[in-house]
Amino acid sequence: MIQTWQSVNTLTGHSAPVLGLAFSADGETIASSSIDGTIQLWNARTGKEGKTPIGHEDFVNGVAFSPDGHILASGSTDSETLGSEDRGGDPNPDGTF
Repeated sequence: MIQTWQSVNTLTGHSAPVLGLAFSADGETIASSSIDGTIQLWNARTGKEGKTPIGHEDFVNGVAFSPDGHILASGSTDSETLGSEDRGGDPNPDGTF
């Protein structure tokens, strides 16, 4: 049997292709990263856009939530790994590689 899926929401906000996507462990928040240098957050149930973390100056290659959902980490081609507490706070540079 083939299962089909129905689109629930269309999430818009990036001005360039998306490179990374992550769901928080509680399923409440979606984070995406893009070539446009931004990270976008959305409410997974409603599709409403949340606070947008800032910090990178180049392509954001990926995003990931900590297991408890309180930290959103991102990595970029600007050679930085950033962590934002509480899903969208101001970034705290974790290190430059």
